[in-house]
Amino acid sequence: MQIEKHNIPQNSRILKDYIPPVITFFVGLILLSVYQNIILYLTGVLDSVVNKSLFLNSLHHLGYAAVCSVLFAFLFNLLENKKSNLGFKVIRFIFAALLLIEGLLITYFIGN
Repeated sequence: MQIEKHNIPQNSRILKDYIPPVITFFVGLILLSVYQNIILYLTGVLDSVVNKSLFLNSLHHLGYAAVCSVLFAFLFNLLENKKSNLGFKVIRFIFAALLLIEGLLITYFIGN
């Protein structure tokens, strides 16, 4: 089965282009977890930076990123079908906003 190229607009992004922002989102979550563990280690709450807490936090972030990516894939396809490159821009904004919220929550958690 071959896909005819004249049916797909030239500037339109497909689901393959959705994967790099999802991976970037997950890596950002992991970096926030490492930051959290470093701060907790420096304040004396944790015995080491790399421990079971970091592993569990990474697993939770993996699940969170997977659920977000599955839910937002539908939004990505819907917006890409409406206007070329709109879905990609909106998804990048949503992932950046979610990372910002997670960073604020970590900062609040560490402060209290």
